Amino acid sequence: MVSGFSALIDLTKSDRHTREVITAVPGVEGFEGAGMGRKITLHESQTIKTILMRIANELGVLSPYDEVPLAVPYRFRQNVDDPFEIEIKTIAVCAGSGGSLLKNVDADLLVTGEMSHHETLAAIEKGQCVMAPFHTNTERGYLRQVLRPKLEQAVEEEWKPERKPPADVGFDVSVSIADGDPYEIFTF
Repeated sequence: MVSGFSALIDLTKSDRHTREVITAVPGVEGFEGAGMGRKITLHESQTIKTILMRIANELGVLSPYDEVPLAVPYRFRQNVDDPFEIEIKTIAVCAGSGGSLLKNVDADLLVTGEMSHHETLAAIEKGQCVMAPFHTNTERGYLRQVLRPKLEQAVEEEWKPERKPPADVGFDVSVSIADGDPYEIFTF
Protein backbone atom coordinates (compact mmCIF):
# COMPACT_ATOMS: atom_id res chain seq x y z
CA MET A 1 0.00 0.00 0.00
CA VAL A 2 1.38 3.43 -0.86
CA SER A 3 1.51 6.43 1.40
CA GLY A 4 -0.76 9.39 0.95
CA PHE A 5 2.21 11.47 -0.11
CA SER A 6 1.49 11.03 -3.81
CA ALA A 7 3.78 13.90 -4.79
CA LEU A 8 6.66 12.18 -3.10
CA ILE A 9 5.70 8.89 -4.70
CA ASP A 10 5.59 10.64 -8.11
CA LEU A 11 8.96 12.14 -7.33
CA THR A 12 10.33 8.67 -6.76
CA LYS A 13 8.57 6.63 -9.47
CA SER A 14 11.74 6.22 -11.46
CA ASP A 15 13.08 2.68 -11.51
CA ARG A 16 16.40 4.20 -10.51
CA HIS A 17 15.08 5.18 -7.07
CA THR A 18 14.54 2.56 -4.40
CA ARG A 19 11.71 2.32 -1.92
CA GLU A 20 11.42 0.14 1.14
CA VAL A 21 8.85 -0.32 3.90
CA ILE A 22 10.05 0.98 7.26
CA THR A 23 7.94 -1.36 9.42
CA ALA A 24 6.49 -4.28 7.48
CA VAL A 25 3.10 -5.82 8.26
CA PRO A 26 3.56 -9.42 7.10
CA GLY A 27 0.88 -11.97 6.37
CA VAL A 28 -1.79 -9.71 4.88
CA GLU A 29 -2.94 -11.64 1.83
CA GLY A 30 -3.14 -9.47 -1.27
CA PHE A 31 -1.09 -6.75 0.39
CA GLU A 32 2.42 -8.13 0.27
CA GLY A 33 4.80 -5.28 0.93
CA ALA A 34 2.27 -3.58 3.22
CA GLY A 35 3.53 -1.69 6.19
CA MET A 36 3.99 1.62 7.90
CA GLY A 37 6.13 4.32 6.36
CA ARG A 38 8.47 4.30 3.39
CA LYS A 39 12.14 5.07 2.95
CA ILE A 40 13.09 6.36 -0.48
CA THR A 41 16.65 6.52 -1.76
CA LEU A 42 16.88 8.87 -4.73
CA HIS A 43 19.15 7.97 -7.63
CA GLU A 44 20.46 11.55 -7.58
CA SER A 45 20.29 14.07 -4.76
CA GLN A 46 17.75 16.86 -5.03
CA THR A 47 17.47 20.12 -3.12
CA ILE A 48 15.19 20.14 -0.14
CA LYS A 49 13.30 23.04 -1.74
CA THR A 50 12.40 20.92 -4.79
CA ILE A 51 11.18 18.07 -2.63
CA LEU A 52 9.26 20.25 -0.16
CA MET A 53 7.47 22.23 -2.87
CA ARG A 54 6.29 19.05 -4.58
CA ILE A 55 4.99 17.57 -1.35
CA ALA A 56 3.38 20.78 -0.10
CA ASN A 57 1.71 21.56 -3.44
CA GLU A 58 0.32 18.04 -3.69
CA LEU A 59 -0.97 18.17 -0.13
CA GLY A 60 -2.61 21.49 -0.89
CA VAL A 61 -0.97 23.17 2.08
CA LEU A 62 1.04 25.76 0.21
CA SER A 63 0.80 28.38 -2.39
CA PRO A 64 4.21 29.53 -3.64
CA TYR A 65 4.30 32.23 -0.95
CA ASP A 66 3.14 30.29 2.10
CA GLU A 67 5.22 28.73 4.83
CA VAL A 68 6.01 25.11 5.67
CA PRO A 69 7.11 23.76 9.07
CA LEU A 70 10.71 22.69 8.51
CA ALA A 71 13.44 21.90 11.03
CA VAL A 72 17.05 21.77 9.84
CA PRO A 73 20.20 20.85 11.76
CA TYR A 74 22.04 23.75 13.37
CA ARG A 75 25.14 23.21 11.21
CA PHE A 76 23.06 24.09 8.12
CA ARG A 77 21.73 27.23 9.77
CA GLN A 78 25.28 28.40 10.43
CA ASN A 79 27.16 27.20 7.35
CA VAL A 80 24.71 27.30 4.46
CA ASP A 81 23.64 30.56 2.83
CA ASP A 82 20.28 29.13 1.80
CA PRO A 83 18.90 26.17 3.81
CA PHE A 84 16.63 25.35 0.86
CA GLU A 85 19.71 24.32 -1.10
CA ILE A 86 20.46 21.40 1.26
CA GLU A 87 20.96 18.26 -0.84
CA ILE A 88 18.71 15.31 0.01
CA LYS A 89 19.44 11.72 -1.02
CA THR A 90 17.19 9.72 1.35
CA ILE A 91 13.66 10.48 2.55
CA ALA A 92 11.61 8.68 5.21
CA VAL A 93 7.85 9.23 5.08
CA CYS A 94 5.00 8.43 7.48
CA ALA A 95 1.56 10.04 7.24
CA GLY A 96 -0.13 11.23 10.44
CA SER A 97 2.01 11.17 13.55
CA GLY A 98 5.19 9.36 12.55
CA GLY A 99 7.74 10.53 15.10
CA SER A 100 8.06 7.21 16.91
CA LEU A 101 8.18 5.25 13.63
CA LEU A 102 10.83 7.48 12.07
CA LYS A 103 13.09 7.96 15.10
CA ASN A 104 15.52 5.16 14.21
CA VAL A 105 15.45 5.58 10.43
CA ASP A 106 18.65 6.79 8.77
CA ALA A 107 17.45 9.39 6.23
CA ASP A 108 18.36 12.95 5.26
CA LEU A 109 14.74 14.14 5.40
CA LEU A 110 11.91 12.93 7.63
CA VAL A 111 8.40 13.80 6.44
CA THR A 112 5.43 13.26 8.75
CA GLY A 113 2.29 15.11 9.76
CA GLU A 114 3.49 15.86 13.25
CA MET A 115 6.46 15.13 15.45
CA SER A 116 7.01 16.02 19.09
CA HIS A 117 9.42 18.77 20.06
CA HIS A 118 11.91 16.32 21.55
CA GLU A 119 11.68 13.89 18.61
CA THR A 120 12.40 16.80 16.28
CA LEU A 121 15.36 17.97 18.38
CA ALA A 122 16.76 14.43 18.37
CA ALA A 123 16.40 14.24 14.58
CA ILE A 124 18.16 17.53 13.88
CA GLU A 125 20.93 16.59 16.35
CA LYS A 126 21.50 13.49 14.18
CA GLY A 127 21.80 15.76 11.12
CA GLN A 128 18.31 15.11 9.71
CA CYS A 129 15.83 17.65 8.35
CA VAL A 130 12.15 17.36 9.38
CA MET A 131 9.06 18.51 7.48
CA ALA A 132 5.80 18.33 9.46
CA PRO A 133 2.87 19.87 7.52
CA PHE A 134 0.28 18.79 10.13
CA HIS A 135 -1.35 15.44 10.82
CA THR A 136 -4.56 15.69 8.78
CA ASN A 137 -2.87 17.25 5.75
CA THR A 138 -0.65 14.20 5.33
CA GLU A 139 -3.57 11.75 5.44
CA ARG A 140 -5.95 13.54 3.06
CA GLY A 141 -4.07 12.58 -0.11
CA TYR A 142 -4.31 8.90 0.80
CA LEU A 143 -8.03 9.17 1.48
CA ARG A 144 -8.74 10.95 -1.82
CA GLN A 145 -6.32 9.16 -4.13
CA VAL A 146 -6.07 5.64 -2.74
CA LEU A 147 -8.77 4.71 -0.23
CA ARG A 148 -11.76 6.31 -1.98
CA PRO A 149 -11.23 4.37 -5.27
CA LYS A 150 -10.65 1.14 -3.33
CA LEU A 151 -13.89 1.65 -1.39
CA GLU A 152 -15.80 2.42 -4.59
CA GLN A 153 -14.50 -0.79 -6.17
CA ALA A 154 -15.26 -2.89 -3.06
CA VAL A 155 -18.82 -1.54 -2.76
CA GLU A 156 -19.43 -2.04 -6.49
CA GLU A 157 -18.24 -5.66 -6.30
CA GLU A 158 -20.28 -6.33 -3.16
CA TRP A 159 -23.48 -4.78 -4.52
CA LYS A 160 -23.24 -6.05 -8.10
CA PRO A 161 -24.91 -9.44 -7.42
CA GLU A 162 -27.67 -7.76 -5.37
CA ARG A 163 -28.58 -4.93 -7.75
CA LYS A 164 -31.16 -5.65 -10.39
CA PRO A 165 -32.72 -3.28 -12.96
CA PRO A 166 -34.85 -1.20 -12.84
CA ALA A 167 -34.17 -0.65 -9.13
CA ASP A 168 -30.47 -0.24 -9.83
CA VAL A 169 -29.22 2.76 -7.85
CA GLY A 170 -25.82 4.37 -7.75
CA PHE A 171 -23.71 5.37 -4.80
CA ASP A 172 -21.09 7.93 -3.91
CA VAL A 173 -18.01 7.53 -1.76
CA SER A 174 -16.99 10.95 -0.52
CA VAL A 175 -14.05 12.29 1.42
CA SER A 176 -15.21 14.95 3.84
CA ILE A 177 -14.27 18.52 3.02
CA ALA A 178 -15.63 19.72 6.37
CA ASP A 179 -13.10 17.73 8.38
CA GLY A 180 -9.64 19.22 8.49
CA ASP A 181 -6.64 19.84 10.64
CA PRO A 182 -7.60 21.51 13.93
CA TYR A 183 -4.67 23.91 13.61
CA GLU A 184 -4.85 27.07 11.58
CA ILE A 185 -1.99 29.47 10.87
CA PHE A 186 -2.71 33.02 11.98
CA THR A 187 -0.63 35.99 10.96
CA PHE A 188 -0.43 38.99 13.31
